[in-house]
Amino acid sequence: MKQQTLKKTQRLKSKLEIDRLYRSGNTGVVYPFHYSFLIDAAETTRPEIKFMVAVSAKRVKKAVTRNLIKRRVREAFRKNRTIIAPLITATKHHLFTGITFIGDQPINYHTTQEKIIVILQQIKNTLEKLNSNM
Repeated sequence: MKQQTLKKTQRLKSKLEIDRLYRSGNTGVVYPFHYSFLIDAAETTRPEIKFMVAVSAKRVKKAVTRNLIKRRVREAFRKNRTIIAPLITATKHHLFTGITFIGDQPINYHTTQEKIIVILQQIKNTLEKLNSNM
């Protein structure tokens, strides 16, 4: 069985990449999440998926709660990214994804996972449309 880890190289940390993601990426809302994604042609032969989570301190006051939400979202993404991974590999593109929590109260892991799956399905549909146009 292949290990499902979220490596450091798969985290979106570069300010330039984050700015590009939010400036020219596609967006959507699956409440309580707002997501942005950018499909970019791979400059190397190795396509990759980079991911980040943001929780506003203005909406969720306690750092403990913000960290709990981020951990749940990262875990759900890590477990379910296989929904889009084969398409990224086949098309040889980079995928930058940013998910922002816009709710006021934390939600349980099961609900978080369902919402992340919906987000990944929507990204997958966009990737499939991109593939059919090529």
